[in-house]
Formats: sequence, structure tokens, C-alpha cells
Amino acid sequence: MRLMQAAAGSGWRDHVDLVGPARGLALAEVERSGLRGRGGGWAPAAARLRAVRHCHTVVVNGMEGDPLSAKDTWLLQRAPHLVADGAVAVARLLGAKEISVAVPAGLDGLGQLLKEAFAGRDAGEPALHVAEGRGGYLAGEDTALVSALRGGPATPSAFLPSDEGWFVGNAETFAHLALIARHGAAWFRGQGTAAAPGTMLVTLTGAVPRPGVHEVPVGTPLARLAHPAGPVLLGGHRGLWLAGEAARNVNLDPDVVPCDAAAVTVLPCGASAVDRTREMTEWLKAEGASGKASRLVASALTVAAAEEAAARRRLRDDRAGFLPEFPDPTVFGPAYFLPAA
Repeated sequence: MRLMQAAAGSGWRDHVDLVGPARGLALAEVERSGLRGRGGGWAPAAARLRAVRHCHTVVVNGMEGDPLSAKDTWLLQRAPHLVADGAVAVARLLGAKEISVAVPAGLDGLGQLLKEAFAGRDAGEPALHVAEGRGGYLAGEDTALVSALRGGPATPSAFLPSDEGWFVGNAETFAHLALIARHGAAWFRGQGTAAAPGTMLVTLTGAVPRPGVHEVPVGTPLARLAHPAGPVLLGGHRGLWLAGEAARNVNLDPDVVPCDAAAVTVLPCGASAVDRTREMTEWLKAEGASGKASRLVASALTVAAAEEAAARRRLRDDRAGFLPEFPDPTVFGPAYFLPAA
């Protein structure tokens, strides 16, 4: 049973009837599973757990600051107890007394749904509460999130939360840990790749037949989800543009393409990756994260150049070898993507 099969809604009893009682988690089992965190860096989960020497609070990061991703919101809405099971298992493993589930304030009533759901859980677990905070692109960065939970500004800083007793994990990561605790490492490794086992939640948007959140084994070819004709953005606002034809041959694997936000956005045929990137970089600048866009900008320019070259080849072929003179292509620079003063 994987994540989507374990989505029983917010009822505690329905959850237990579907997936069975929660079980304890052993660090050695996490290591054998090869689970990598489903947040920004895909870091090995066992290594992150091992780095925490003393833990007072486990934080479930459900802030999901990239607007192109909806996977963690989907998971918390439909399988909140699976996420909580993983957080409880980690808290007991690390000796933490408190669990904080962090979500953006006012997001479709998610905070209230979670509070009502968790109120029905078994007594005797570490204290579990929901923290609603101001959303935004940087609000889900680990250090920014911990700063906000401590009453400070939700801005990134240089300190390591693990050095001060905090363990922060992505909501999807905790859900996988709950299933590993129930079914074991060998079961978890039954899907995915050798280097990145398991399944992953992917948010699919744009010109696709089935937009929404999908669960696929890591390494799944993009062509199984979509057959893009236009440019494809992999990885959200910190991601990478590919031409549609090239994207069809790509596997959804963090060691191959950016999976930071596990988001795939497909533009219609003829749409401009450059125009869309201009809009995205304006938004990033407003969020105080304009420095995150270098790969996005460079790849959009590469796709635009490749599409222009392909258009010239088609025109040449159509005219049986006659190729008219074209003006020099416009040269774009980083300033092109900044909003007007």
C-alpha cells in the first residue's frame, strides 16, 4: 500500500482500519530503505536523522511555498494521519516531546481540518499541534520555518536546526516513514531506482490530460504522464526548462532532472518559455528570492534558441532549400527578466 492507497481522509478510525496500527521506527531500517527526503534536496533520511543528537521538537514542513506544487497540501488533506504516524515514529526515535505540523494560514481551511483530525488520535503520543504561519516562497525553508516557530521572522539564516534540537522534514517524507515502519525497507525498495527508492508525489499542471497530484515510482518516464508538445518546466520555480520533444525522453529522477518541488508544468505548443519565465522571475523577486532563478532563466533561453533553430530548419525544408535572410536574434540577458521599475 503506497501513499495514495493509504488516503483514508481525516478520520482516525478509518485510517487505522485501512492501514493498521502505527509501528515503531528503527534507524537501521530507515537506512536500509534508502529513503531520500521528498523536500528540496532529496538528502538521505537516515543521515538527517543521525545528525540530530538531541531533539525536542519534530517539525512537519507542509508550507509548500512553490505555487506550482500541491503535493504536500494534497497529502495533508487526504492522509493527515499517515503523515502524523511518521512524525510520531520519528519523535519516539529521537526522544522528542513535541511535534509541530506547519502549514500556511488560511489555505482552504487546512489548519482547522488538521486540528480536528489530530484531536481524535490516541493519547500517550508526543504532543502534536498545528502551527499556521504566513506563507510564501521562502517560508518553507528549514531555517526560516524554525525561526517562525520560535517567534521570529520567517527568513532563512545560517544556523542548523538540528544543532538546536529541531528535526524538520517534508510532509511526504514522514508519510513514507510511516509506511516503512509498517512494511519494512525491502518493501519500500520494491519500486523506484537503486539510488532513489520508492514512489514520489508529482504535481502535474498545464497542457496535460490529467492535471493534479500523481504518485509514480521514482524514475518513471515523463511520457507516462504527458506527451508534451510545448516547453516543459521540471522542478517548479527552481527548475529547468526542456523542449517538449526532449522532455518526453526524461525520467522523473532527482539524479537526472531537478525534482526540488516535484512539479511538472507543460506549456501548449507555441507558448513561450521565455515569457513564462519573465512572469516567474517577477514573482520570485517580489518574494525576495530572485537569486533562485539562474537555472530557470538559462534553460528558458536555451529552449527558445533551440525552438528558433528548429523553426528555421522547418522553413528551409518547406522552401526546398531556399532560406531567406533573418535578422540577428534578440539577445536576452538577466536584466530582461526583471520587472520594469
